[in-house]
Amino acid sequence: MGRAFRLRQAYPTIDENGTVEAARSSVVYHVKVRPRRGHYLGTEIDGVWHRRYRRDGLFARGLGEYWIEGDLLCFRRYLTRAPLSIPLGRVQAVKVGKWHAGRWLISERVIKLIWENDGRLLSSGFVLTRTAVEAAEQAETLRALVARHQAQAN
Repeated sequence: MGRAFRLRQAYPTIDENGTVEAARSSVVYHVKVRPRRGHYLGTEIDGVWHRRYRRDGLFARGLGEYWIEGDLLCFRRYLTRAPLSIPLGRVQAVKVGKWHAGRWLISERVIKLIWENDGRLLSSGFVLTRTAVEAAEQAETLRALVARHQAQAN
C-alpha cells in the first residue's frame, strides 16, 4: 500500500486512477501515495541520446516504482535503496515519444521530463504506462502538476 506523510503546503496529489486532486487546505494530513511500477530509461544532456548524465544516480537504467512526494517525482529502481528525485519546480516541459537515450519502443509511451540541473538542460525518460493513450493522459497529469508548482514558485 501507500505511505502516509504530512505536507506543509497545498500540493496536488495523484489518486489511484492517476488523476490530479488538489488539496483544499494549506496543510494536508496523511496523503496516501501508492507507488506504481515503471521503467527508467536514463537521462540525456541537451537532448543528445549518446550524452548521458552520470551524476546523482541518474546513469543506471532499470525497472522500479515511481510516486509523487511533495514537489518531487521519485523513482526507485529495484535492488536500490535511494530513489531518484526530480524537483517538479525545475521541470520545463513534459513530452511523449517513442525513444529515449538509445532505447526504442513501438508506441509512444516514453514520458520525457525536460528539466534543468547544475546549469545543464536534462531530459529524463520513463515508461510509466502500458498504452500510448495512458501515456498521453499521464503526461497531461504531470503537465498539470508542473504548472501548479511553477505557479506556486512565482
